[in-house]
Amino acid sequence: MSDRVGRAAAVMAVGTVLSRATGFLRAAVIAATLGLALTADMFAVADAIPAAMYTIVAGGVLNAVLVPQLVRAMKTDADGGVAYAQRLSSAVMIVLTVATALLVLAAPLVISLYTGAEFRSLDLAPQRETMVLLARFTLIQVFFYGLYTLLGQMLNARGRFGPMMFAPILNNLIAIAVFGLFFATMGAKDPDAGEYSTAEAAWFGLGSTIGIAAQALVLLPVLWRSGLRLKLRFDLRGVGLGKAFRLGGWTVALIGLMQLTHVVVVRLATAATAVASGPGPVDRGAGIAVYNSAFLIIMVPHSIITVSLATALLPNLSRAAAAHRADEVRSQVLAGVRTALAIIIPFAGLLLALAGPIARLLFGYGAATEDIDLVAVTLAAFLPGLVGFTSTYLLQRAFYAAEDTRTPFLVQLVVSGVQVALSLSIVPRLDPVYASTGLAGAWSLAVIVGALTALGLTRRRFGPVHPGRLALFVLLVVVAALPGSLAALSLTLIFPEIALTSSAGALLVAVVGTVVATLSYVGLAWVLRVAPVRDGLHQARELLAARLGRR
Repeated sequence: MSDRVGRAAAVMAVGTVLSRATGFLRAAVIAATLGLALTADMFAVADAIPAAMYTIVAGGVLNAVLVPQLVRAMKTDADGGVAYAQRLSSAVMIVLTVATALLVLAAPLVISLYTGAEFRSLDLAPQRETMVLLARFTLIQVFFYGLYTLLGQMLNARGRFGPMMFAPILNNLIAIAVFGLFFATMGAKDPDAGEYSTAEAAWFGLGSTIGIAAQALVLLPVLWRSGLRLKLRFDLRGVGLGKAFRLGGWTVALIGLMQLTHVVVVRLATAATAVASGPGPVDRGAGIAVYNSAFLIIMVPHSIITVSLATALLPNLSRAAAAHRADEVRSQVLAGVRTALAIIIPFAGLLLALAGPIARLLFGYGAATEDIDLVAVTLAAFLPGLVGFTSTYLLQRAFYAAEDTRTPFLVQLVVSGVQVALSLSIVPRLDPVYASTGLAGAWSLAVIVGALTALGLTRRRFGPVHPGRLALFVLLVVVAALPGSLAALSLTLIFPEIALTSSAGALLVAVVGTVVATLSYVGLAWVLRVAPVRDGLHQARELLAARLGRR
């Protein structure tokens, strides 16, 4: 990959690291306040719905289609694509405004979609009504999610990658303040009761919404400084917007598949929590709050590495695709896959080895303390899927760059089909305690199948990908990462009273395990000639030598 792409990816990685760090603190404060059982599940459902609804309405179109179209407009339009950007933003904001208003009004129907009959048959109707109230406050976020993506992608198209990655930090800080202030003044809520007053629902719901609004609005001054000022326009016909939205048709279908899958996951997870909270012998369930907590952890390497690489690669892939250079598209995207896997695989091994201490460190506070072992087990079930998820995500960027949104839909059709089939067949047969673990395992298997499908379709569209070479590369990375991961795991097994009983001990084990595993992996990767690692070390050495020379 070019130095420019590498620098852009590095900037985004730094922003993502800071965003994820504050995101973990946000999740820890929420878990300490609400726990990881019924009370937390109620907020988790209401707080996650806006992002899901936004992606259905416009998110997929904006993320997958907007950058290639803006890059082309910047190159071909006399005004550098300014008018095109203004018209596109006007159309999107009109759609978002109407959709947000309708969704707020339809909050009861939306909640019914995400929660099954258990909330009626098990005497949890009051909890369902509270979720509706929470959703009325949080669904306002749909508009601001759209605005954030719109502004961020416009900045990305103009080569400003950092602001979109740094903006979520503000959202996280606001959420930390909202829940932290409640915890400091009112204490933790009963994690199993699922009781909210109207004031509490407003405090949590509106507090979350204010954070998303701030995350979006902070990008406006940055966009102005880049030379693009948006204004509302209604002359939307005959300027090429139809092409953008036609290209988004398959992406909307893809997002719809993903959200249908998400609905199945949420319904199965909340059913487990409802069964555990209702009458009967079961008194503990691992629902959507546990599932989300574990998923948040595995998204760290994906967000830092994969998303940063994909975002930095997409403009270059779009230019190569526009020039009909299929070989260049293939070589760039495969280089991105190898680079990402060289970091993702050892990261996954490390998370697997340190699942217990990490869960204790992040969520072992307040009302969440009793359920951290469920987070650790669910995290372990998620980790095998990281390789497949990373590969699929990056390979799909090549098709988006070529304005082919149908192929990613076909890949997602396979992933969703496998995930839903496995989830529906396995999870209802499990003890509610292991519902989130079963859902995580189904996801892992599904995305691995999806990666193999995406690789085959890439070969058909862009030329030979040499799967044997890629498999050998993955094997080399696994061999290089295994000793360090085993060493990190041994710390937990030898010193469980330190690693699993206190935050300080968990932090110590996590730090020592990470240092040992990292040094081991880098050394073995150098010996085994893992190219991305060797290239990265060469670049780091040259950069250090250059800086020392200037001094």
